[in-house]
Amino acid sequence: MAIKIGDNLNYAGVKPDFVRQQYATFEEMAAVRDNTMPPIYLAYCLEDKNFYKYDKDNEVDPITGKFRLFQSGGGGGGTVDTAMSDTSTNAVQNKVIKAYVDEGDTAARAYADSKASQVEEMPEASAELADKIVQYVGETDTYTQGYFYKCAETDNDVYEWVNISVQSGGGGGGGDIDTQMSDTSTNAVQNRVIKAYVDGQVSSAITEVLNTNY
Repeated sequence: MAIKIGDNLNYAGVKPDFVRQQYATFEEMAAVRDNTMPPIYLAYCLEDKNFYKYDKDNEVDPITGKFRLFQSGGGGGGTVDTAMSDTSTNAVQNKVIKAYVDEGDTAARAYADSKASQVEEMPEASAELADKIVQYVGETDTYTQGYFYKCAETDNDVYEWVNISVQSGGGGGGGDIDTQMSDTSTNAVQNRVIKAYVDGQVSSAITEVLNTNY
């Protein structure tokens, strides 16, 4: 039963009017349970000094729970996500987009560097280079320019650079270098293919966010 007050309360302290109007940390905010909140609620977080809107219909965010960053004014709703999502149609914080793109770019560059380096002189095959893939761009007759080679163990403790640019005849022997991205292939991918894919995905994602939310 609601308590009816005949006149306004004159509270002059520094605490919020209600406990749930203010949270010290994201952890406190994320711990909120549906049965203690109205369907929609606006609260303040001291950790980053921003207002957040609680919505029972939101998916649970690993950082803010069902709260989302709230920005008043301008194009519709004002809810800004603090994590990437496969389903959300909200805008996303600048720093979240940058971190997501940087992480993907770093991973792609590291993979390309470790799996498909270009060399003018082939290093000596050894156990330390096992499964390393390089593209030969030199001019000797020993290796074919532009072809990819994998350091493979051809005998016990014997390693050689094996040409893998020519598709193997079945048997799933691996070692082929894909020339396009795939949801199923476990092969390595050409450096330029990875870069083009990452660049294209980043450009499309940023364009979509800007066109949709601003």
